[in-house]
Amino acid sequence: MNDTTKQTILVLGSTGFIGRHVVAALAASDWARPLAASRSGRPMPGLPSVEAVRIDAHDAAALQQVTAAAGVVGVVDCTAAGPAGIVSGAQALRDAWQRDAAAPRLVYLSSM
Repeated sequence: MNDTTKQTILVLGSTGFIGRHVVAALAASDWARPLAASRSGRPMPGLPSVEAVRIDAHDAAALQQVTAAAGVVGVVDCTAAGPAGIVSGAQALRDAWQRDAAAPRLVYLSSM
């Protein structure tokens, strides 16, 4: 399968312990094209073909913009935070797509 037929999956917290494994697994699949998102936006070590983006996972407008621009069909949230950060991130995800019928599917992994 080439990259134009693969589904784009946004991975939030892609540079963390769990996130980097999720990105690697998606990159190795024949159906997904991971979009590695983190606060730093730095490239993924050992995965030069994976596109990296800098994004604040608590910014609903930025989440909506990047998912629309990249044609994202799914989001895996691997961000780590304390209780207030987890609530803020969940609210941003809700706010980004609550009125969007074509909102991406969401998988949420909690560090709590």
